[in-house]
Amino acid sequence: MLNKNDINAIFIDLDETILDFKKSQCQAIKKCFNDFNLPCSNDMINRYDFINDNQWKLYELGKTSKEELSINRFKLLFQEFNLDLDPVQMQKKYIKHLGEYSYYLYGAKKGINILAKKYLIYIVTNGTYSVQINRIKQSKLDRITNDIFISDKIGFHKPEKEFFDYCFKKTNLEKENVVLIGDSLTSDIKGGIEYNLKTIWFNRNNKTTNLPITANVKSWYEIIQLLI
Repeated sequence: MLNKNDINAIFIDLDETILDFKKSQCQAIKKCFNDFNLPCSNDMINRYDFINDNQWKLYELGKTSKEELSINRFKLLFQEFNLDLDPVQMQKKYIKHLGEYSYYLYGAKKGINILAKKYLIYIVTNGTYSVQINRIKQSKLDRITNDIFISDKIGFHKPEKEFFDYCFKKTNLEKENVVLIGDSLTSDIKGGIEYNLKTIWFNRNNKTTNLPITANVKSWYEIIQLLI
């Protein structure tokens, strides 16, 4: 049970919790293929999304590196569609274009502004620093957050203990006064639970888990109801 009176700070994930990463990703992939004067079908985008998700899960489990992830997702995609393209060049274009797009999830813009009036807000996100910081600034999240923690800058990623060690060292917060909100069971929720934090699973697709989460919500409306 979550007692909001115990909370004075929120660690909150960025992608698929505040911002619509899938929409940004779709636009960036289309622009990359356009740069090569090639069409990009919905099948390609869906397959890239599936491959990319799997590569990130391997990364979170420590089974691949960030560099391998970045290249392999395009290498595997090109193999499936018999495309004679350089995955290294595609990765460079993708990183450039991904940082150009930033979209809020439904209810997130209003919700995060409401929370910021009552709590200290810290963004905790995995990803490439240049991409994430550009998207954060485009959405003006840097204006309402107290600090931003990006794995690429820290040198560790969620769910690693060292990532959270760094965040708490920088903020001087007490664990019992912090709640972590995120959509990913493997990086956000598992990481938070193992670090003995209260966790709110942003579960828009109504999935199930055996993890001992503190609260399970499927919308920003429910987040506000829970914390305000």
